[in-house]
Amino acid sequence: MEGHVVVGFSWDDEVDAAYLSLEAAGQEARSVRQVVVEQGLVGFEVILDVGADGRLLGVELIGAEAALGAGFRERLRPGAAPSGT
Repeated sequence: MEGHVVVGFSWDDEVDAAYLSLEAAGQEARSVRQVVVEQGLVGFEVILDVGADGRLLGVELIGAEAALGAGFRERLRPGAAPSGT
């Protein structure tokens, strides 16, 4: 995955969705296709945002708490203790 870095993360409590942005600053591109990943997993859905050039731009998780765990969002808050401490 050369050149891809998670540069943004957002969480929408209202719809229980999280978004991981893989676009570097100054290289924002518009998603032209969304690919729903179906893995038979219960409780969440993964959607890949793909740009016109075929690059992966971001990953959306619908049902984010089920996908990432109840404490994941809390560990991302500024000043949160690292996991395992």
